[in-house]
Amino acid sequence: MSTLFSKEIEGKKYNFQPFEINQQTSYRVDVKDSEEKRHEFRMEKLSDDQWELDGENIPEWINENKEALIRAISEHE
Repeated sequence: MSTLFSKEIEGKKYNFQPFEINQQTSYRVDVKDSEEKRHEFRMEKLSDDQWELDGENIPEWINENKEALIRAISEHE
């Protein structure tokens, strides 16, 4: 399994922590906003090769960076 890694996207540092669920690698991700508030969510790969962001109160700016987050994971794997 991959190790922890970070990636800067749109000026914010996203931290990725891999974990396995149902023999599939998923990621816990956290990032701080401009006010230093930490946002945490999961990224899980669905059976049809689509990724889902899962968490409570995920800000829209994180959802807008979904494709960049997927690319960051792909580049690291």
